[in-house]
Amino acid sequence: AALPADQVHHIRASFAERDIARLARVLAGEAVGLVLGGGAARGFAHVGVIRALDEAGIPVDWVGGSSIGAVFAATRALDWDPARIDALARKAFVEENPLGDFTIPLVSLLSGRRLRRLVLRYFGGDIEDLPIPYFCVSSHLDRGELTVHERGPLWRAIRASVALPGVLPPAVIDGHLAIDGGILNNLPVDVMRERPVGRVIGVDLSARKERRVDYDEVPGPLEILYSRLLPFARRKPAPSILSLMMKASLVASAAHSRSMHKQADLLLMPPVGNFGLLDVRSFDRIVTVGYEYAREQLAAWKPAARAPFAAIAAERA
Repeated sequence: AALPADQVHHIRASFAERDIARLARVLAGEAVGLVLGGGAARGFAHVGVIRALDEAGIPVDWVGGSSIGAVFAATRALDWDPARIDALARKAFVEENPLGDFTIPLVSLLSGRRLRRLVLRYFGGDIEDLPIPYFCVSSHLDRGELTVHERGPLWRAIRASVALPGVLPPAVIDGHLAIDGGILNNLPVDVMRERPVGRVIGVDLSARKERRVDYDEVPGPLEILYSRLLPFARRKPAPSILSLMMKASLVASAAHSRSMHKQADLLLMPPVGNFGLLDVRSFDRIVTVGYEYAREQLAAWKPAARAPFAAIAAERA
């Protein structure tokens, strides 16, 4: 009987030269791993980062992510070009808005049906069939352990990785409940380090703008409503339930994310703290911030680290 493979690498007829070069880097221990962290709408910065990496001629030989990072890592694992990734993100998250299907909040604020349709439509294959090796992470609700998804339906793994508790229903994986990977590991650089890669690039979106308020107690619902409806009333800003849950998930793994910084050869932290976690209307601005920041950081990356990619960049040019 055939033995199960530890790794699956694809050589496509149309991209044989590129795929063979990727496999050679893996075998030589020079592969580049890209890890994309969670951050809700701030995750649009990943679109810009991927574009900057592509323009710099830096290959991505292995890709992984958590939460929204799992989504954009999957687009890179599918070997989509930056323009296609941008178009998909705009259509899926801005035009279709998967965070708009509110329901009776017995299990979660959102029903998750829109999100399920979205991931099924765009990510319907299996992880082991992706052109570029991929993983994403989710959190086992009962065991409190991190689950690494490297096999099986891609859509189901992504659905588990983005299942923010209280916001979206838990996902069901092998008869167990799974929730957002960012709860336990929002930047799984350590998971990538266990793969045969030589360099790891991490993209952390957890930078936050500190909020200061001018009240002693959080306003009640009627106070907030009056401040918004009455034209001369002093506005009393307060976070929504949805944004509170999302921010709480980032806080839960903030210390772990900081510990991951030291394990990355290149850490990218796009300055997206001024954007809200639900600010899908700022799609273009967030993408631009990610792109411009990554382009500057990649240009400043020490020459010795970039040297192996010089020939690739020249070839693409």
